[in-house]
Amino acid sequence: MNIRPCILAGGQGTRLWPASRPEHPKQFLPLAGTRSLIRETYQRVLPLGDGQCPVVVSIEAHEALVQRELAELPADRIWLEPEGRNTGPSVAWALHELQRDDASAVAAFFPADHHVGQPEALRAAVHRGAAVAARTGGIALLGARPDRVEAGYGHIEYGEPVADGVHRVRRFLEKPDPETAGQLSRRDDILWNCGIFIVPVAAGLDLVRAASPALAAFLDALPAPGLARRPGTPERAGLRRAFESVESVPFDVAVLEPAEGCLVVPVEAGWSDLGSWQAVWEVGSRDARGNRVSPGSVVVDADGCLVQATGTRVAALGVKDLVIVAWGDAVLVCPRNRVQEVRQVVGPLGTSPANGGGRK
Repeated sequence: MNIRPCILAGGQGTRLWPASRPEHPKQFLPLAGTRSLIRETYQRVLPLGDGQCPVVVSIEAHEALVQRELAELPADRIWLEPEGRNTGPSVAWALHELQRDDASAVAAFFPADHHVGQPEALRAAVHRGAAVAARTGGIALLGARPDRVEAGYGHIEYGEPVADGVHRVRRFLEKPDPETAGQLSRRDDILWNCGIFIVPVAAGLDLVRAASPALAAFLDALPAPGLARRPGTPERAGLRRAFESVESVPFDVAVLEPAEGCLVVPVEAGWSDLGSWQAVWEVGSRDARGNRVSPGSVVVDADGCLVQATGTRVAALGVKDLVIVAWGDAVLVCPRNRVQEVRQVVGPLGTSPANGGGRK
């Protein structure tokens, strides 16, 4: 069985402002250690390819960032969308392209901006899911067991086992309200959706067409595989038109939720989507009073704070449970329990670097 790892690196978001901005989004930042998240992801999935380099799917505007972080990756393994249209079109296009390289392969898709504390456990789960997906022609997802109440994650309710460590998906529950999330966290049949999924290339294209008429039309509008993966080819204009006309939709919503027979592999690998400053605080090493402080800054008589700063020294005195981020020309200060609301301050500040705005 040939597994083809694909890293999805065109994501955008605002909850990690002011560090994450249009010109330098989250996946290119060292938020969980000393290396960027895309570099960590690349190293994590590289062993899955049996000697083949992963494919990185990004956008034209981030080509230089990808090349800088993954200098050893051949240019023909960097596939650039004309513009980001969420993971639905990204995955559909990647499957369309992979059918030329190896239609019999099993594709495994990984967000470029997540953290995994135990990479070997993750890879073992991918192999389990790939084996069942190859046999059934279905989609296998990875799901993390909840260890707290988390309303910001999609949840998966799973049912009977179909193989060792692989279960049927009963239903998807997208980002429940806090009360429902609390109830779900106490159940034994609930997992967090890690956003990692595995599907055979040929069968995956059939599933996309069956689940989403919009993505089926998008696939029909794409140039032939292999002709427009990067700028500078005559077929690139046709690819741009296809992306401009397709709806921006997550793969989960467009394909996974309406599809029948999805499978899930429970995994305990120290996974986090690093989707907020609270998540960054959770995965980092903290002092005896629960503070995570970047080098050069200091906290005195403080508890439970995250201080993340570049080019600026921050001093926090006598405070508790705060997020303080000084990045470039902007500073964010908010309680840790309100980090999900950071988007509210990005809009009024604008989206240009000079105004401090940004997205993932």
